[in-house]
Amino acid sequence: MPDSLSRPRVASARLSSTESGNSTNLLVSVGAGDEHAFAQLYQLLVGTVFGIARAILPNTTWAEEVSELVFVDVWRTACRYSPDHHGGGFEWVMAIAHRHAVDRLRSTGDTRSPHDMLEQLTTSVPEQTGAQSGLVALPPIQRESLELAYYGGLTYTEISEVHCIPADKAKTLLRDALISLRDRG
Repeated sequence: MPDSLSRPRVASARLSSTESGNSTNLLVSVGAGDEHAFAQLYQLLVGTVFGIARAILPNTTWAEEVSELVFVDVWRTACRYSPDHHGGGFEWVMAIAHRHAVDRLRSTGDTRSPHDMLEQLTTSVPEQTGAQSGLVALPPIQRESLELAYYGGLTYTEISEVHCIPADKAKTLLRDALISLRDRG
Protein backbone atom coordinates (compact mmCIF):
# COMPACT_ATOMS: atom_id res chain seq x y z
CA MET A 1 0.00 0.00 0.00
CA PRO A 2 1.24 3.53 -0.66
CA ASP A 3 2.81 5.30 2.32
CA SER A 4 0.03 7.87 2.40
CA LEU A 5 -2.46 5.09 3.01
CA SER A 6 -0.43 3.02 5.46
CA ARG A 7 -1.13 5.12 8.59
CA PRO A 8 -4.89 5.46 8.81
CA ARG A 9 -6.52 7.80 11.27
CA VAL A 10 -9.23 6.50 13.56
CA ALA A 11 -12.61 7.40 12.17
CA SER A 12 -16.12 7.14 13.49
CA ALA A 13 -17.90 3.82 13.24
CA ARG A 14 -21.07 5.74 12.48
CA LEU A 15 -21.75 6.17 8.78
CA SER A 16 -24.56 8.15 7.27
CA SER A 17 -27.16 6.13 5.40
CA THR A 18 -25.66 7.41 2.14
CA GLU A 19 -22.17 6.26 3.13
CA SER A 20 -23.52 2.92 4.29
CA GLY A 21 -25.30 2.43 0.98
CA ASN A 22 -22.15 3.50 -0.85
CA SER A 23 -20.11 0.87 0.99
CA THR A 24 -22.58 -1.81 -0.08
CA ASN A 25 -22.51 -0.69 -3.72
CA LEU A 26 -18.73 -0.39 -3.68
CA LEU A 27 -18.35 -3.84 -2.16
CA VAL A 28 -20.51 -5.37 -4.90
CA SER A 29 -18.28 -3.66 -7.48
CA VAL A 30 -15.16 -4.88 -5.69
CA GLY A 31 -16.60 -8.38 -5.91
CA ALA A 32 -16.74 -7.91 -9.67
CA GLY A 33 -13.03 -7.00 -9.69
CA ASP A 34 -13.33 -3.20 -9.83
CA GLU A 35 -10.03 -1.82 -8.49
CA HIS A 36 -11.29 1.77 -8.51
CA ALA A 37 -14.23 0.74 -6.31
CA PHE A 38 -11.77 -1.00 -3.98
CA ALA A 39 -9.74 2.21 -3.63
CA GLN A 40 -12.92 4.14 -2.83
CA LEU A 41 -14.06 1.51 -0.32
CA TYR A 42 -10.63 1.61 1.30
CA GLN A 43 -10.75 5.40 1.66
CA LEU A 44 -14.26 5.24 3.09
CA LEU A 45 -13.61 2.51 5.68
CA VAL A 46 -9.89 2.41 6.52
CA GLY A 47 -10.20 4.75 9.50
CA THR A 48 -13.03 2.78 11.02
CA VAL A 49 -11.31 -0.57 10.42
CA PHE A 50 -8.17 0.80 12.06
CA GLY A 51 -10.24 2.16 14.96
CA ILE A 52 -11.76 -1.25 15.66
CA ALA A 53 -8.37 -2.95 15.43
CA ARG A 54 -6.77 -0.32 17.67
CA ALA A 55 -9.49 -0.67 20.29
CA ILE A 56 -8.88 -4.43 20.47
CA LEU A 57 -5.11 -4.63 20.05
CA PRO A 58 -2.50 -3.34 22.49
CA ASN A 59 -0.40 -1.41 19.96
CA THR A 60 -0.69 0.67 16.82
CA THR A 61 1.64 -1.48 14.72
CA TRP A 62 -0.56 -4.55 15.16
CA ALA A 63 -3.66 -2.49 14.39
CA GLU A 64 -2.05 -1.27 11.16
CA GLU A 65 -1.08 -4.83 10.19
CA VAL A 66 -4.59 -6.09 10.91
CA SER A 67 -6.09 -3.23 8.89
CA GLU A 68 -4.01 -4.27 5.91
CA LEU A 69 -5.06 -7.91 6.36
CA VAL A 70 -8.70 -6.87 6.49
CA PHE A 71 -8.53 -5.13 3.15
CA VAL A 72 -6.60 -7.99 1.56
CA ASP A 73 -9.33 -10.29 2.84
CA VAL A 74 -12.05 -7.95 1.54
CA TRP A 75 -10.43 -7.93 -1.92
CA ARG A 76 -10.13 -11.74 -1.95
CA THR A 77 -13.63 -12.52 -0.63
CA ALA A 78 -15.79 -9.68 -1.98
CA CYS A 79 -16.93 -11.94 -4.83
CA ARG A 80 -18.83 -13.98 -2.22
CA TYR A 81 -20.50 -10.94 -0.66
CA SER A 82 -24.25 -10.63 -1.18
CA PRO A 83 -26.23 -7.71 0.29
CA ASP A 84 -29.30 -9.94 0.56
CA HIS A 85 -27.45 -12.60 2.51
CA HIS A 86 -24.78 -10.63 4.42
CA GLY A 87 -26.46 -7.28 5.06
CA GLY A 88 -24.74 -3.95 4.51
CA GLY A 89 -21.22 -3.69 3.15
CA PHE A 90 -20.10 -1.59 6.11
CA GLU A 91 -21.24 -4.22 8.60
CA TRP A 92 -19.65 -7.02 6.58
CA VAL A 93 -16.27 -5.28 6.50
CA MET A 94 -16.47 -4.41 10.22
CA ALA A 95 -17.18 -8.07 11.05
CA ILE A 96 -14.05 -9.04 9.11
CA ALA A 97 -12.07 -6.37 10.98
CA HIS A 98 -13.29 -7.58 14.34
CA ARG A 99 -12.53 -11.22 13.52
CA HIS A 100 -8.98 -10.43 12.35
CA ALA A 101 -8.25 -8.24 15.37
CA VAL A 102 -9.49 -10.84 17.85
CA ASP A 103 -7.58 -13.59 16.02
CA ARG A 104 -4.43 -11.47 16.22
CA LEU A 105 -4.97 -10.80 19.92
CA ARG A 106 -5.44 -14.50 20.64
CA SER A 107 -2.42 -15.50 18.53
CA THR A 108 -0.15 -13.25 20.57
CA GLY A 109 -0.78 -15.21 23.73
CA ASP A 110 -1.90 -12.01 25.41
CA THR A 111 -1.05 -12.48 29.06
CA ARG A 112 -3.24 -9.70 30.45
CA SER A 113 -5.84 -10.96 32.85
CA PRO A 114 -9.52 -10.35 32.05
CA HIS A 115 -9.55 -7.86 34.94
CA ASP A 116 -6.67 -5.92 33.37
CA MET A 117 -8.49 -5.94 30.04
CA LEU A 118 -11.61 -4.51 31.64
CA GLU A 119 -9.59 -1.71 33.19
CA GLN A 120 -7.90 -0.92 29.87
CA LEU A 121 -11.18 -1.05 27.95
CA THR A 122 -12.93 1.37 30.24
CA THR A 123 -10.28 3.95 29.37
CA SER A 124 -9.61 3.15 25.70
CA VAL A 125 -12.82 2.12 23.94
CA PRO A 126 -13.44 4.68 21.19
CA GLU A 127 -16.21 7.06 22.21
CA GLN A 128 -17.17 7.81 18.63
CA THR A 129 -18.60 4.43 17.72
CA GLY A 130 -22.25 4.35 16.69
CA ALA A 131 -23.03 1.72 19.28
CA GLN A 132 -21.50 3.77 22.09
CA SER A 133 -24.69 5.73 22.72
CA GLY A 134 -26.60 2.48 23.14
CA LEU A 135 -23.88 1.04 25.36
CA VAL A 136 -24.04 3.85 27.90
CA ALA A 137 -27.76 3.17 28.35
CA LEU A 138 -27.06 -0.43 29.39
CA PRO A 139 -26.56 -1.47 33.01
CA PRO A 140 -22.81 -1.34 33.78
CA ILE A 141 -22.36 -5.13 34.04
CA GLN A 142 -23.98 -5.64 30.61
CA ARG A 143 -21.93 -2.84 29.04
CA GLU A 144 -18.68 -4.17 30.52
CA SER A 145 -19.53 -7.70 29.40
CA LEU A 146 -20.14 -6.58 25.80
CA GLU A 147 -16.95 -4.52 25.77
CA LEU A 148 -14.95 -7.48 27.06
CA ALA A 149 -16.48 -9.78 24.45
CA TYR A 150 -16.22 -7.41 21.50
CA TYR A 151 -13.08 -5.39 22.17
CA GLY A 152 -11.30 -7.85 24.44
CA GLY A 153 -12.20 -11.02 22.56
CA LEU A 154 -13.19 -12.79 25.78
CA THR A 155 -15.55 -15.74 25.84
CA TYR A 156 -18.59 -15.77 28.09
CA THR A 157 -16.72 -18.17 30.39
CA GLU A 158 -13.88 -15.66 30.77
CA ILE A 159 -16.40 -12.87 31.31
CA SER A 160 -18.01 -14.93 34.08
CA GLU A 161 -14.62 -15.03 35.81
CA VAL A 162 -14.25 -11.24 35.59
CA HIS A 163 -17.66 -10.67 37.17
CA CYS A 164 -17.45 -13.68 39.53
CA ILE A 165 -20.73 -15.06 38.26
CA PRO A 166 -21.74 -18.43 36.78
CA ALA A 167 -20.98 -18.90 33.06
CA ASP A 168 -24.66 -19.27 32.16
CA LYS A 169 -25.38 -15.92 33.86
CA ALA A 170 -22.61 -14.28 31.78
CA LYS A 171 -24.09 -15.77 28.62
CA THR A 172 -27.51 -14.37 29.60
CA LEU A 173 -25.99 -10.94 30.29
CA LEU A 174 -24.49 -10.85 26.81
CA ARG A 175 -27.69 -12.03 25.16
CA ASP A 176 -29.84 -9.51 27.04
CA ALA A 177 -27.41 -6.68 26.24
CA LEU A 178 -27.45 -7.50 22.53
CA ILE A 179 -31.23 -7.70 22.51
CA SER A 180 -31.42 -4.35 24.27
CA LEU A 181 -29.06 -2.75 21.73
CA ARG A 182 -31.00 -4.26 18.85
CA ASP A 183 -34.30 -2.95 20.21
CA ARG A 184 -32.82 0.55 20.64
CA GLY A 185 -31.47 0.56 17.08
